[in-house]
Amino acid sequence: MLAPLTAACLAAAAHAYTVPGQYLYAILSVESGQVGQSVPDRNGTHDLGPFQINTTWGPAIGRLWSMSVDDALARVRDDGCANAVIAAAILNQCAAEAGGDFFRAVGLYHSRKANLAGPYREKVLAALQLLNSRDKRSHE
Repeated sequence: MLAPLTAACLAAAAHAYTVPGQYLYAILSVESGQVGQSVPDRNGTHDLGPFQINTTWGPAIGRLWSMSVDDALARVRDDGCANAVIAAAILNQCAAEAGGDFFRAVGLYHSRKANLAGPYREKVLAALQLLNSRDKRSHE
């Protein structure tokens, strides 16, 4: 059964993993996946759900949730809230690796390769600026 991603779930995931909620929204905007979606990558892996979580995270997610890798990945694919929780956990881990620098962490969220992390980070920051400008206009 597919479970939608909600704003309340995004906020709870950001809070649970102490990551800025606006960064999660911006990453979601760039990834633009859907609950239940599995997108094949050229390297044989798949990107799952709204945040397009790569299946290489399967073993870590399985350990975190004390379940099989297959069950964990199915949950990440089909449960929007679970997908957001894992996205927040990954961003938190990347921020720790980046010494608390969320600007760098956003690039690491996508790739450890600088030539891929940099352009991705720029896309997310552009999405963040767009979201912030929309938010300001809605409060005027």
